[in-house]
Amino acid sequence: MYETTLDLINRLDIDDLLAAILKRACSLLGTEHGLLYLINDQKDELSLHLGTGYIKTILGLP
Repeated sequence: MYETTLDLINRLDIDDLLAAILKRACSLLGTEHGLLYLINDQKDELSLHLGTGYIKTILGLP
């Protein structure tokens, strides 16, 4: 977690930050495939925001 914090602390772009978090989480879990969902403002729906590995090919699909 310390290394992750050091890597993330200087990132100002939210999409860059989220991509780095997803990449690090996948690394810690020993996989190259992952998804990141974000909740909408009404807090009633999740939407797929980022993907990595083969899962990246489904981004944008309903």
